[in-house]
Amino acid sequence: MAAASVLAATVTLAGCGAPGLPGAPSLLDSPGAAVTQDQSSRIMERVMAADTDVREGKPEAISHLNAIYAGEGARAVKANQTLTASKAKSLPKGAPSDVKVLATSRGTDYPRYLLGASLPPGNKQPLLHMIVGTDVRTPYRIAMSAQMLPTAHINAFYAANEGSPVVTDGSDMNVKPVDLLKAYADGLSDKAPENPPYDPDTFSEQIHKKAKEFDQDYEAITTVARSNQVMADPMVAMRQLNGDTMVMGAIERTEIYTIKPGKQMKTPGLVAPFLPGRAILVQKAQVQVMQFLVFILPKDGKAKLVAATEQVVGASGF
Repeated sequence: MAAASVLAATVTLAGCGAPGLPGAPSLLDSPGAAVTQDQSSRIMERVMAADTDVREGKPEAISHLNAIYAGEGARAVKANQTLTASKAKSLPKGAPSDVKVLATSRGTDYPRYLLGASLPPGNKQPLLHMIVGTDVRTPYRIAMSAQMLPTAHINAFYAANEGSPVVTDGSDMNVKPVDLLKAYADGLSDKAPENPPYDPDTFSEQIHKKAKEFDQDYEAITTVARSNQVMADPMVAMRQLNGDTMVMGAIERTEIYTIKPGKQMKTPGLVAPFLPGRAILVQKAQVQVMQFLVFILPKDGKAKLVAATEQVVGASGF
């Protein structure tokens, strides 16, 4: 039931010269303009500056979370604020380093995407950030962040001024991106097909190990039901220069704990902030955990997980 790592990245609210941001009249007059290398770099600078503000608890940044995050990324960061406010989690202070833009989406249609990377303070592994511009008048917002696995490697994308193709269907691939994510969700639920379209990875191994240990430790007081569902937002796939495809998405795990008659369970530390005043549970608990995942899907062969972050995003119980 414990969360692995915390999503901690954000974008600023406004600025001049970046498409999708209020206060950029030249681009509002020409909404078909594509994102350039210079513009994408400035967007990333704002992303990391605001990330620092959020981690350091600056009220102005925290008060604008709805305008900063998109989709499940917004839900995750709001939950993270609950965790940090209760001191169940603490975020590292200071600005990230090695901030860079890895890819921009091709063309002038919306939504538009930026793929960025940064090295958080005190961390040895970088974060990958997927940032989305939904339309010309909406600020670019962060859809998800995931920490790279220690042995992961990412090949080059197309130059930012050219843009990388966004895969909208995947019918020409050996497995569609959405089907890859669904297969991985099934695998997390112990329902993986005999020949899954992805290689084994340490992230899923750790999830299965923790679940097994919890079930063994608490089998006398509770029964557990778990399910995993692919979320629609974010779900992004971008083609790399060598023809491989990066697939980014989110899976929500729901855990339902039914406490046996006459038994009780202490509310776990990372769940307690969502259940104020309930130190002990006597009937049932339901916990939602979000997993942000990044795969590299080659032209031939199985997908490899290259980044993953897990976080508790909600709970209920009595």
